[in-house]
This record gives sequence, C-alpha cells and structure tokens, in this order.
Amino acid sequence: MPGNDFSKAKETISKIANLFKSCGYPAEVIKTYFPIDFCFEGLKFSFFLPLVIKDFQRVFLVLDYKPAGLASYERGLLALARSYFSPTPALAIVTNGEEAIKIEVGSGKTAKGALKELIPKFEELKNWEIPNISEERLEKERRLLYVYLSGG
Repeated sequence: MPGNDFSKAKETISKIANLFKSCGYPAEVIKTYFPIDFCFEGLKFSFFLPLVIKDFQRVFLVLDYKPAGLASYERGLLALARSYFSPTPALAIVTNGEEAIKIEVGSGKTAKGALKELIPKFEELKNWEIPNISEERLEKERRLLYVYLSGG
C-alpha cells in the first residue's frame, strides 16, 4: 500500500519539524519539502529534502528522512550538502524519525544517536563556522552526488 507509506513519511516529517520547534527553532526557519534541482553533465535531478533549516541568508542544516538503512545514505547527503548549497551548511542529518546520524559538513565527522539528542540549539547552529570547501573538493562532491542520484 504505497499511499500508506507516503502518509507515514508525511506524518514523520511533520513530527520532525515539530521536534525542531520544541528545541527552540523559530517556525520561520524550518522549511519542509525543500526543492532541489541538481544538474550535472546534461542530466537534471529534481527532488525534495524533507527538512532544511534556513533563514534569508543561508542554509544552516539539511535533513533527509529514510525509513531504514541510515548509514547507506550518509555519504550522498554529505555530497549534496557540500556541493549544492552556497555557503555550505554546517550540519547534515539523516534520520528515520527516531535514530539519526549527524554529519559535520566541513570535516565529515559523524555522531549517531537519538534524533532529539543530536539536534543542536539554534543559537549554537547559527554561530557554527561555515565550512570552507575547495573547488577541487566541490567537483569531487558533485561527481559523487551524481553517482548517488543516478543509481550507479
């Protein structure tokens, strides 16, 4: 029943957005179903990130929701965070709604645990240093993202 799977995903994303609100994030910085259009070597990939923390100047955090197998999505989300956004967000999180992997975008360092425990305070996140990604690294990240999105 695919409809039920989609309904459960929507419900979980709504719960995640409310979790960020309960952790002190202003409603206006919590963007759900954030559109992504990524073009590489003549191919265009369009999809939505379930949640992005963004003010009018920059994206601070990107979050992807995957019902299972979080570790297999970690590297693709890091490539997206590093290569798509400018300036680069401080953090990326992949979660199933309960457990999560938090990734520091600059270093690639990860932490695993309960989603609620891995969400930093908004003031801390706003003051997080913007990662500096070299042009050479950006090109590698774009290629890696292309591989993830194209399935191969």
